[in-house]
Amino acid sequence: MYVLSELSEQQRARALARHAVLRPHLESGVPLARAAAAAAVPLRTAERWLALYRRGGLAALAPATRRDRGRRRFPHELIALIEGIALRRPAPSIAHVHRQATTAAAANGWPIPSYSTVRAIVTAIDRGMVTLAHEGPVRYRERFELVYSRIGFAHQYRPLSAEELRFVLTHHWRTLGLELAAEDFTDTEAIATVARITNGNFRLVNRLFAQIRRVLEINNLTTITREVIETAREGLVIGQP
Repeated sequence: MYVLSELSEQQRARALARHAVLRPHLESGVPLARAAAAAAVPLRTAERWLALYRRGGLAALAPATRRDRGRRRFPHELIALIEGIALRRPAPSIAHVHRQATTAAAANGWPIPSYSTVRAIVTAIDRGMVTLAHEGPVRYRERFELVYSRIGFAHQYRPLSAEELRFVLTHHWRTLGLELAAEDFTDTEAIATVARITNGNFRLVNRLFAQIRRVLEINNLTTITREVIETAREGLVIGQP
């Protein structure tokens, strides 16, 4: 738990701003729902702030610092190199891919990937999508004819509205054990990044979050940031946003 003397200037400002929302309720008995509405703050958010304040005072209202700040992340170039080695024919063993990746990482000054990290990257490769991207739809159909012939119909989803997108993202955040906080700058930036990349395409949102889960697991992260989403986007076979 924070004490005021440990807070940065920005954290103190955020704590005071949150306390200002709660003040009518704390000092004048105004219903919390009315105080939250007057400040344009969701009631659930105000309830969470009130619980924090009652448990730890003003300092408890300060936003927590990012737990993943300062950690080294595996560069996209290393992940792409691991995938390229794994896609060679005949298919190499994961131990061989790990040896090659370790040598390349040491030569380039990248973080050295563990065996489990390399295995996670290799097993997540969608060989069908790689074929489609690099060799075109004709070759894709030739290799994956069994799947292609089973497609009976296609349905085109209209783009998600802003409200629908937020609902879908809330679900995806929760599947990762996280809570989407609309008032948090990091989450707001993440929502805007997803909207820009996917343009509200429902299927693309689902594909993007499969990659986001992968990036979080590989880098041992606990926060979905703009950088995480951009890294996940690089693993998708889509055009430029």
